[in-house]
Amino acid sequence: MNVPGREMGGFSRPRLPNAKPDPTWLLALTALLLVVVVLTWRGGMTFNYLAGGLGLFLSVIFLGLARGKESRLRATGRYSDWRIRSSALTFWVFLSTWAFGIANVYFVAKEWTRG
Repeated sequence: MNVPGREMGGFSRPRLPNAKPDPTWLLALTALLLVVVVLTWRGGMTFNYLAGGLGLFLSVIFLGLARGKESRLRATGRYSDWRIRSSALTFWVFLSTWAFGIANVYFVAKEWTRG
């Protein structure tokens, strides 16, 4: 009996391409880092509030989304990473964004204590 997909007594699986990391969330996190740096450089209470909130909270959300996407790609069993691990690169961009957020919270607290 001739069944499609069956060759030599076993099922053959089609060759699927390797899954590469999705750069979307890494690029979004890098853009967020640039926004936070520009807002920090601008100075002023409003900019510090905004940069602190973006740096501390939105960067954590972006990191979670990037890690979730990478976990789904790794689960396929055919994941092929970049030369520099995308998870490490994402983590370092996140950490620097978060550090700028902490610096902005410090600037806000410093202005509050001045009265």
